[in-house]
Amino acid sequence: MSSLYKIFSKNIKKEPSKIFIYSFNETLNGDSCKKRINFLRKFIKKYKIKNIGINYKNSTDWFFWYLAADSYDCQIVLIKNDTKKKELNKIKAKYQIDYIAGKIPKKFNLKLKIKSNNKSKRRDILFTSGSLNFAKGVIISEKAYLHVAKILVNKLNQNDNDIELLSMPFDHSFGLVRLRCCIFAGTKIFISDGLKKFPEIFKFSQENKISGLSLVPSGLELIKLLLKDKVNLFSKKLNYIEIGSSHISKEVRVWLKENFLKTNIIHHYGMTEASRSFLLSRGKRDDLKKNINLIGKIIPGCKYKIDETNGELLLKGKNLFDGYFDQENKSFNNGWFRTRDIVKKKSNNLYLIGRADNQFNIGGNKIQAEMIEELIENINYIKKCVCFTQPDVIYGSSLALTLEIKKNIKKENILKIIKKKLIDLPNYYIPKKIFFKKILLTKNGKKIRTPQKIIY
Repeated sequence: MSSLYKIFSKNIKKEPSKIFIYSFNETLNGDSCKKRINFLRKFIKKYKIKNIGINYKNSTDWFFWYLAADSYDCQIVLIKNDTKKKELNKIKAKYQIDYIAGKIPKKFNLKLKIKSNNKSKRRDILFTSGSLNFAKGVIISEKAYLHVAKILVNKLNQNDNDIELLSMPFDHSFGLVRLRCCIFAGTKIFISDGLKKFPEIFKFSQENKISGLSLVPSGLELIKLLLKDKVNLFSKKLNYIEIGSSHISKEVRVWLKENFLKTNIIHHYGMTEASRSFLLSRGKRDDLKKNINLIGKIIPGCKYKIDETNGELLLKGKNLFDGYFDQENKSFNNGWFRTRDIVKKKSNNLYLIGRADNQFNIGGNKIQAEMIEELIENINYIKKCVCFTQPDVIYGSSLALTLEIKKNIKKENILKIIKKKLIDLPNYYIPKKIFFKKILLTKNGKKIRTPQKIIY
């Protein structure tokens, strides 16, 4: 039995009448939570379920399935709620799932005959496509979750007087660690399926004083857009915000600084495999002149080093994942996890430069695609830019660009502006070919840089 269920049960026993869970449909105190968890525990025990898949959007049903499965040390496979039936059947077979949970059954009338072969210790398997748009089963243990959650509770001064809006999907490590933080701190949880019903969320926040918020930068952008002149009504009650690892625009950072003066704000670095490796405060002390790629201070219990051959960030620590479910794990080198992120150290600070997959070698010189793209996307007329390489007689390879422009402008003028923008860089940074076409994206909205996949 893991610490998650134990701590939540202890909180319920201590304060059975205290409200622990809010949603749009109901409010649940300790006794109500206990009844639902116990019902599902009996269900899991009766059918001897050891390997469970949870396929449901953010809901109280999801929450109680997870806690009940956790109490029996089940292996839990987290399945995205939009997974099609055909794909769901493949996942069930691949991971030898005994039972896929959805809505809580009203009674035990299922004809299940389960013989589980699962003898593994308590762990979650999360699906992540990462930067390669390829689904991976990332295995995360209870120890890794617990280590990070304790650090965050302390950093955010989270306590049992808080109410956190949990709008994060529970099918990845960000949402699951936030769930643990709330349980460890005794925080009340407001469960919401994203920010689709923001008017109702705002109304709830006014009536119940939401004091904690966890969301990805795109959610932050949406809240900024929706709040408008009501931002002070929302922000003055917020004690803390944790923001996911994606880029935050300068405009939003200014908005945070000006409107959330008393809010403790943490922005974290780390993919699913190495969640929250670095934490960066972006509250009232945030210096907006700093490079936005600054990734913060490394958390306790985690170490890093930089590969001298290509600048790749390597990590080692208690917060790292255990491995991949069905792949040979080549991500570790002598105990160090290869993040594939390229970083640069300056004045004891680390700056994220780009991805190892997007690092080009031109005539022995290493060039990062993201650096070129960021420079060019700062040109007013350009919407998106993709940087890749093509064969070159002299250097072996040379840079090429595909551009999406915002409005009609003569191409020769764009070329002049780009050359002027890159004038201070060495000659091999200057693209030899430029294409004006629509840029292809992965399902996750990430650029496809492989030359043969670019539409010419």
